[in-house]
Amino acid sequence: MTDGLSQDERDLACDKVPIAHAAQREWRLPPSPHMALDALVLAWRRSQATIQSIRVALCGANFPACLRIVAVSGSLGRMEYGRHSDVDLIMIAQPGTEAGLRCEAGRMVWDSLAALDLRRPLQDGIFSDPLDESLLTARASLGEIAESKAAFGIRMQLLLDSQPVFGDHSYDLLVKEILNRFHPDPVGNGYGDALLDELIRYHRCLRTVYRWTRREEPAAWRSRDLKMIHSRLLMYAGLLFLLGEASRYDSSAVEWLADHLRLTPLERVAAMTADDDHRLVAEILQRYDRFLLTLGRADFPQVIARHDDDAEALQSNHLYRELRSSGEAFSDQLNALLLQRLPGWSASFRKKMIFGC
Repeated sequence: MTDGLSQDERDLACDKVPIAHAAQREWRLPPSPHMALDALVLAWRRSQATIQSIRVALCGANFPACLRIVAVSGSLGRMEYGRHSDVDLIMIAQPGTEAGLRCEAGRMVWDSLAALDLRRPLQDGIFSDPLDESLLTARASLGEIAESKAAFGIRMQLLLDSQPVFGDHSYDLLVKEILNRFHPDPVGNGYGDALLDELIRYHRCLRTVYRWTRREEPAAWRSRDLKMIHSRLLMYAGLLFLLGEASRYDSSAVEWLADHLRLTPLERVAAMTADDDHRLVAEILQRYDRFLLTLGRADFPQVIARHDDDAEALQSNHLYRELRSSGEAFSDQLNALLLQRLPGWSASFRKKMIFGC
């Protein structure tokens, strides 16, 4: 099962010690004496401290029994929590919990965190209220294009960049249930093909939303566009790399995936590379570190809001254009890494990735 893999990959595939969630360990990125990665280091430490504070606050609270899971997603889930980050909480309630009780549980969660002075996400987004767990695992909704935005979005975010802060065991079981939801595939192909469709759909939907909405708010539009081509692209690539590797495994694919989903998106990309890819991985890490450093500037919200020249309104900002150019190079680097790994993935998965069938 590990023929053709590097020693590092064989160690990952055969490691009998489960990977811990990111906040509970040090990062698993390739060491290099030539890379300081100051922004990534600072973000990891800040994320660990913030997640620990959230865990302590939630542990001391008395929630309704219907609340099963609280997880962090977004920048905090990716261990990239910065000066201007909000905190995206995924809250999951027991199946069949009445809407009013779910809302009350969500209010109690945020009340218990009030002393931490965390920035909350948009109230009309997918992270606003606890979700009924059955909406995430039911196979009856497979193939429903009109599935609720919250169910589709939360299901994908759980796989893309989340980690638990309350109900850890229930969280781990839920992730496995979500992975098993896509198996068996009625087409009869290898594991990961159906989940690949969901991943591509989610990424393209997100790209469409970021491209066309909030254009009347240049600062918000620029910030989201820059995140799309950096952090959102990275979380897409991270899960895509895992699915590609999982296509090599048959009966053990779900267990292998469930374990490696505990890696952050950046770790996933780095971990799934061969020995001769380390130079390219180092370049990716350095470019992403510079992006986080700029995003964390105290004056970033003010600078990105400026109208600097006579270019089209949304693009008339020097910092935006600089980071957009860097994002294009970041995309090229991830694509080069993907092309290096592609031959090692199953033929079925490679074909599905390009043509969808």
